[in-house]
Amino acid sequence: MVKKLSLTSEEKLSYLGEWPSLLTESQRQDLCDSLEVLQCSKNEVIYKEGDLARYLHCLSSGHMRLAYRCPDGRERILSLLHPIHLFGLRPFLARKNHMFSSSTIDDVILCRMPNS
Repeated sequence: MVKKLSLTSEEKLSYLGEWPSLLTESQRQDLCDSLEVLQCSKNEVIYKEGDLARYLHCLSSGHMRLAYRCPDGRERILSLLHPIHLFGLRPFLARKNHMFSSSTIDDVILCRMPNS
């Protein structure tokens, strides 16, 4: 089950690791205003292959997998994601559909930024 966490600006930024320190104060504030922090349970699908990329995702804790369906129906795992890993960047910037699906392997904390 996906649960949206209610956090302060500083708490939200703490889930993103070191990279917010590269931003200016106004950029950090804009990021905090749009950033969502989600708590997801095990085996939760974050997005499916073919879904429109509405968010850029950052895995804060836990592990995830990126996979796609083979023509014969089997799922092939492409990548395992570890904490402080950005994913979904290419379709997010191109405003295209995801080429792969993503799902959680265990309980995770996930940050996402909308495409707006």
